Amino acid sequence: MREVIQRMMEAETEAKKIVAAAETQAQQVSADARRRAQAVLDQARQEAKTEAAGLLDKARADATLRRDQAMVKAGADLQKDVRLDDAAGRAAAEALVRLVIGKD
Repeated sequence: MREVIQRMMEAETEAKKIVAAAETQAQQVSADARRRAQAVLDQARQEAKTEAAGLLDKARADATLRRDQAMVKAGADLQKDVRLDDAAGRAAAEALVRLVIGKD
């Protein structure tokens, strides 16, 4: 009888060790999953920032190109409408460009 009780106590001690080891392993797996999730989140944020910066640069370049094209057209329209000689037309177009970009 004593031997049976001793074996039961040993089995209980062994079971407690197994449960403690399983809890430790579960905590390690959970911590590892949190680290991996944070790394994925950080990478996604960085990729989103990079993509947003690229889109912003493209939008700025497109806006600048459209503005420049509009200024060239406005200068050409001005020359056509006013029918100035080349020198006067060039001077008027340059004045218009300076006005539009704010240098006057």
